[in-house]
This record gives sequence, C-alpha cells and structure tokens, in this order.
Amino acid sequence: MAGDRVYARNSERSCLRPFRVKLSEQAPAFRYSTRFSAHDFATRLATAASDLCTGSASRQAGALSSASLCFLAFADHREAEPWPKSPEAAAISCQDENCSRSAEAGAFPRPSSYSCLNHFIIALNVAVQQVAARTDAGVMDLRSSVLRQFRDAMPEKFCAVVAVLLLLPACSAPSSPDRVNELAGPSVELASQVENEPAPAEDISLAAPAGSGFDASVICETGRDRVLEALSSCPEPGAAGASDPITDTFSFSDVRHKAGLLAEQAYRAAPELAKDAAALDYDQYRRIEFKSTSTIWPGDDTGFRVLLDPRGYLFTHNVGINLIAAGKVARRPYAASDLEFWDLPLADEVKKSLGYAGFRVLNPLNQPGKYDELVSFKGASFFRALGAGTVYGASARGLSIGTASTGGEEFPYFTEFWLAEPRPGDAQITLYALLDGESVTGAFEFTITPGPETLVDVSATFFPRRELSAVGISPLTSMYFFSPHDLKKQADDYRPAVHDSEGLAIWMQNGEWVWRPLINPESLQVSVLASSVPRGFGLIQRKRDLSSYSDVEANYHSRPNVWVEPTTDWGAGQLSLVEIPTANEYNDNVVVFWKPAAPWQPGRAYDFSYRMHWSLFPPPAAAVLPIAETRVGKTPDKKRQLFVIDYEAKQEALLKNAEASISTSAGKILHPTLTHHPETGNTRLTFELSTENDEVAELRALLTRGGKPVTETWLYRWRPE
Repeated sequence: MAGDRVYARNSERSCLRPFRVKLSEQAPAFRYSTRFSAHDFATRLATAASDLCTGSASRQAGALSSASLCFLAFADHREAEPWPKSPEAAAISCQDENCSRSAEAGAFPRPSSYSCLNHFIIALNVAVQQVAARTDAGVMDLRSSVLRQFRDAMPEKFCAVVAVLLLLPACSAPSSPDRVNELAGPSVELASQVENEPAPAEDISLAAPAGSGFDASVICETGRDRVLEALSSCPEPGAAGASDPITDTFSFSDVRHKAGLLAEQAYRAAPELAKDAAALDYDQYRRIEFKSTSTIWPGDDTGFRVLLDPRGYLFTHNVGINLIAAGKVARRPYAASDLEFWDLPLADEVKKSLGYAGFRVLNPLNQPGKYDELVSFKGASFFRALGAGTVYGASARGLSIGTASTGGEEFPYFTEFWLAEPRPGDAQITLYALLDGESVTGAFEFTITPGPETLVDVSATFFPRRELSAVGISPLTSMYFFSPHDLKKQADDYRPAVHDSEGLAIWMQNGEWVWRPLINPESLQVSVLASSVPRGFGLIQRKRDLSSYSDVEANYHSRPNVWVEPTTDWGAGQLSLVEIPTANEYNDNVVVFWKPAAPWQPGRAYDFSYRMHWSLFPPPAAAVLPIAETRVGKTPDKKRQLFVIDYEAKQEALLKNAEASISTSAGKILHPTLTHHPETGNTRLTFELSTENDEVAELRALLTRGGKPVTETWLYRWRPE
C-alpha cells in the first residue's frame, strides 16, 4: 500500500526494534484532525509504552515512533496552526535563535506563531528515531540536513533515556473504561493534502492491539514503577516468549516511497568512473569475469542464480545490489575479490573501487541442470530477457525521455536493485529497481517467469522533477540494418538480411492487426501508428530459418520477439516508432514506445503496468493471415516503384475471392495483382507506385473478403532515394 506508515525492521539485540516513519510518496502536508485532551495524550502514550513489551515485534518496533507522533499531534493541537509542509519545516520554524537550525534558504515557510515547543518536539522525535537508526542504519529516510543535525548532535545514550522517560509522565493520569475502549479505533487521523492528485495514506494507529501483553489502563493506574517493570521484562531474542520474526517483507511500496522522496531532492550526478576503467574496449571489458565461487544463490534449491557485472567500458554508473531473504534486506557490497581481472591494465586502486554496473539472472532455461542467462540489467535503464532457444537481441528500457526530440535524449538509470530470493519450487523471481535521472525518478517491480515464452510483468511509478512532455512508456529498442526491401544496403553484403527485428506488430484497440516493416532510413524518421492504447505491440523477428540470414555467428534467426500488453489503462497518447539511420549492424537504431498525450507534472505520481513476452513465437494468434515478407524494387523501365507482399497462406481457399484494398498518401497505385504460388503455398500481392515531385508516400494495403479483413494491415513509408 502507498502512503504513510510506521513499520519495523528486525533487531538482534533489543526489544526496542528499529523502525522508520515514512512520509507520503508525494510529501503532502499533514493535518491532525483528532482533537487531543490531556487525558487522550496520556492514554496514547501509555498504550505506546505497553507496546514496547508485547509479543509482536512490529508493535515493539513502532511504539517509540507512536509516542513521538503523539507528541507531534498534541503540539499541533495546542498551537492551532496548519502543519508545515514537512517535519523539516516544523524544525526550522522555531523563532528562538538558541534552538533554530540552519536550512536551505527559502525551502520552507516560517509561520510566525510556531514556538520552540514545536521545535523541541521535533527534536525528541528525531532522538527516538536515532535509537532505531543505531541498530539498523540504512533503512532511515532522514535525508534532511536539518534532521540529521538534531540526530547527530545527541548522544545515543541520551536519546535512549529521553525515549523511555517521555512515556513515564503519562502514567500518572487516571483512566476510565470509556476512554480505554476508544483506543480500539485509530488514534490519529492523517489527512493528506496534495494538490491535483493526493496520494492514499495508510492509517497510523497508536492503539494497543488486541491480545497485547499489557493493558494500557493498568499501566496508567499503576504509574511509573509499573512502566519500569514492564520495560525490564522484555525477553531477549531467541528466549522463550521472544517476539516472532517480522512477517512484513520489502515490497514495491518501499521502492515507490524511496522514489517519491528522491524526486523532492535535486538530482545528483553519479561520480565519474576511473579513466582506466572507462578506457577499456568491448573485448577487454568482457574479459572481467564474476567468479563462480561468488555466485549469488549458488545451489539448485531456488532454480535461479545471479552474477554481478562490474563497471567499465560504457557502463559507468554504480548500482547498489540488495538481497531479500526471509523478510530481511541485506546489502551485497562490492568486492574486487569476486572478480577475475586477468592481465587487464587496471591499477589495484581502480579494481577495489570499481563497483557494480548491473547483474544477470541465470536459470535452467533450455535444459535441466544447465544454467543459462535469463535476464540482464545493465546500462541506464536497459534490460533484456530470453525465452528458451533464443539469444539476446531486442532490449527494453524502464523509461525514455526526449527520444528523437530537438532537445536531445535523457537516459535515467537504475541506481539500486533489490533481488528477492526465490523459495524452493518457485517458478518465478521478483526484483525491484529504483530509477533516478535529471528529470524524473521511478520505482519498478519486475516479476520474471522463465520458459519457452519468458514473461516479465512490470509495475512502474514515475515522479517527475520537472514538467516532461516527451516521455516513452515501455520503450523497446532493436537493430535493423537491411532486408530484401533495402536493395542498396543489401548490395554489398553476402547476407540476405541483417536485423534483430524485422517489423513492428500492433494489435489495435478496435481489433485490427497491423504489420509495419522496419526500414533503415537515410534520415531520422518518426511515425505515429496508433492514437489509442493498443491491446498489444512489439518488435518481431518472423523468419526463423538460418538461410534467411546466412549468418552462423550472429544467429539472427534466434533473436527473440518482444511483445508488450498493457495491463492497466495507460491513458491518452500515441504509439510512436523512431527509425534512425545506421551504417552497420552494431547500433540499435529502432525505438518504439507509448507517448502520453498530456505533459507530466512535478509533484504527481504516474503509474503503469504491463506484461512482456520474450520468445521465438509470434504474438497471440490473430484471426487474420500474417505477412511473411516485403520486397521493394523498380519496374523494368525504372520509372516506378514495385512492391511485393507475400502472405503466409497455406490454403488458397482462405483467400478465394479476396480483394486488395491499397491506398497511398501521395502518387498513384497502379496494376495491383493478387496471385497464389502453388509451390510455396503463399499468396502474393504486387502493385506499382507512381509519384511526381519525389513525395513521401504513406502506403497501406489490406486483403478483404466480403468487406472483412482476412490479412494483417500492411503499412509502409516510402521515401524517394
């Protein structure tokens, strides 16, 4: 769930479990709408005290935080002022120079009536948080320099004393059954106030749970001595009666929260990679090997293994790797000893500080007991996956920004990953990623299911830092050099075709199936192919025989199809195809993505979900015949363009009495002919295009019978040479 919550992390030594208070993903202003009396204040603090020694680890963990939140709410009620836009704002609102702390000029408003009481309460809240931070540093979200000044200025022992003694005065207040019964409901109601699109908030409850070890009313009646007795009775971990391990696990909401907080901060560029490492060429970089003895999850129990890839060559950004096991998150630190550098010209200092650029997940994808690569995450927000029998080809990205725009393209990158260890027998692996860039942050959840058709289910949330008008959702990237409809480029190569993908397939919202052969243009081309969210789209490699490519090393016939199915409403927008000129097969020059119609605004969250299919197989079977090949040439007199379209029709009866519907945006269509080839079983459509003034022509062809389509719709953009 999104929003604000108090939750716990395990500690090995204390019943005062680590915790953190999570602000909303969109940092809303908070309004404490429940009115507190002195008695309310006392009973809630007493409840927090009882939670310190209940059998629930999460209750023990959240108790101190509950107490500090209670102080905040009570102070807010006393002051009768709107709560500032963040705790940091409250911290700097104090007008007394002795307790004022420096902050970024103009960062927050300074209400005139906020007193040092508020400032002191914020300090106490931070003091409580410091106790937790000492036991599990690394889960804190205290990013503000103001809060860190408070926390770092207070000795740990002092903070511990303050955290406990804050609870004691409340226990002298009398209690009534009526007031105790009211604790069954939420004690503090948080109202999130966010402009445009408020984020849902989780309840923060300060009430004692049913079945807790101590009754709040009893504690309040007996006072200080009973509280001290209760605190001293906390069992040690591992002893009888000790609290159970935390059941909450790291989830997408945690990453979403981090991304929301990160978007509120200015972007910080990553440190530069050492020159020697950046100077490595492709072959040198590939020589660095992750040692098999350092493999993550090396056994066969999980069915998945992970290899980490170092920085170097083009991969300059350092990424954090975290492992999730049994509900606990552990950082996987970089270690040069995990890598074999052989005789590469890298100094020891460079090797020790290299860091990781990404990782690969392995799985017995093709045969039992043999672990092959399943998915790779490395470089910006790029990732690519494999189905059984495929080799790497097309890639995907988490997000594209400014692709083919005059302002240039921005490449946000994954900065941190969390990999959940699969349980024995699990058929899938789940991982999370944090995205960061100059203009946007993002959170991702990937659930990967290997097989002949490997599925990658993606959930993503984006938080813009500025207005963005040229973003691409689920961008796919591939290489297209030439094929039989590129006569000039084919002339100097022994191979009949060179590409990772040969066409873009689209399943339109209205049920129409579209096939757009890719081209390698003379200049940059951008095409808009759909104005409503398609049911699916993808970059496809249709020809699966080696003879179609005659390349025994590149194995283009084994490059995977990548098909995307939106699983939520992506809103208004358009499907865009970008084709970039390339002089060789080493550059990815094709990009397809969904471009939202409305610009993204800072301070808002944008959610998307989709499923990706990576395999040798075509998209879900259509009720129409697919296009097998497109060929382009000249008529014998060299005056007109000749187009040849072959359909995969094995039965002539399927196209009996079919009619060709052909249109062009420029010029004229001449001599359309439809024939069936008895030897191949394919049906061929041919026609000529006559143009004047060298105009660009948008072509469209479709075979129909009785007014209904029997083939895919063929789209093609012809440019004069």
